[in-house]
Amino acid sequence: MVAFAFPETDEATNEITRLLDFVWPTAAALWNLRCQVNGFLSVVPNASSQDVVGRFVAGSGIVGADVKGMVTRLTWDEQKERFAEFILTNVFAVYESWSRQILSSCGVHGMSDRDLYRIGNGTTSGLAAFIARVMATPSSAMQAAFQPAFLRHKKVHVAELEKMLRCYTYFKEIRNCQIHNGRSADQKSVDAFNSFSPVSSAIALKTKEAIEHFPVTLGSRTMLSLRGVVGFYHIVLRLMITVDAQLSGSQAAEAAALARIRATADLIPTLSPVDKRMRKTIRGVCRRAGLPSPHDILTLRGLLLQQRLVSR
Repeated sequence: MVAFAFPETDEATNEITRLLDFVWPTAAALWNLRCQVNGFLSVVPNASSQDVVGRFVAGSGIVGADVKGMVTRLTWDEQKERFAEFILTNVFAVYESWSRQILSSCGVHGMSDRDLYRIGNGTTSGLAAFIARVMATPSSAMQAAFQPAFLRHKKVHVAELEKMLRCYTYFKEIRNCQIHNGRSADQKSVDAFNSFSPVSSAIALKTKEAIEHFPVTLGSRTMLSLRGVVGFYHIVLRLMITVDAQLSGSQAAEAAALARIRATADLIPTLSPVDKRMRKTIRGVCRRAGLPSPHDILTLRGLLLQQRLVSR
C-alpha cells in the first residue's frame, strides 16, 4: 500500500476510515434493536424496563442500559441525531491531533493547530499560510520523484481547499453550540452557516451529493443529521490528504521519506551499473518503505547516494 508523504497522515486517515467502518453498521444495529424492542412491547405492553433489559441486555456485561426508554422517549430521527453528535466529536479529535503532529513534524513554530482548520489571512495565519511556510524550504528530489504521485490521489482537491475549511468551520461551530450553548445557535454558528452555504453544493465541493446540513438562525436549536456528519468525515479525509500532497514537495516531507526508507532497510543495496537493474533496485527501496514508484529515478538516486541509503 502506498503511504502518504507523512506517517501522521497514514495514521489519521486510517483512524477516520475505522470510524466510518463503525458508523453505518452501528446505526443499523440500533435500528434493529429498536425494531425488536418495539415488537416485544407490542406483545407485552406492560413490560417494565427491567423486563426489557432481561430480554435484550442480559449476558452482555452492560449495566444501566434503559433500552425501553430508548425507544419510548426518543424517535429514530432523534436517536440518529444523538449518534451523529457523538461521532462528530471523534472526527474533530482526529483532525486536530493530526494538525498538532504535522506542525511538529514540519518544524513550524509560531502557529497552532487552529491554523490548519481556519482560512486565516493567508499570509501569517490559516492553512494557506502554514502550507506556504513549509513549502518555503522545498526539496527538489521530492518534487521530482514523489510529489506528482501524491498530487494524483483521487482525494486531493487543491482548488476546493477553502470550501472544505468553510465546511469544517460550520460543523465545528454547530458542535460547539451543542456542547457549550445548550444546542442554541450563537453568532459564530450563524456566520459559519452563511459562509458555508454558498459553497455547500455537490458541484462546488466535488462530492457525490451535497453535505446535508441545516439553516442556522440566532437563538434557534442547531441540528445535525447522521448522513451529513458522515459526509463531513469524507471532507476531513480530503482535507488531510490534500494538505499532505501539497506538503509532499518540502524538505520536511523529504526527511519523513528518508526516515521511512531507513526504517525498512535491512541492508544498503548496491546499485547495478545496468540502468534497468538500478531502476528496479530503487523502485524496490521505495516499495518497501510504502512510497510511490518514483517519477524521476535519477534525481532520487542522487539523494539516496548522498544519504548513503544505497551504494554504487
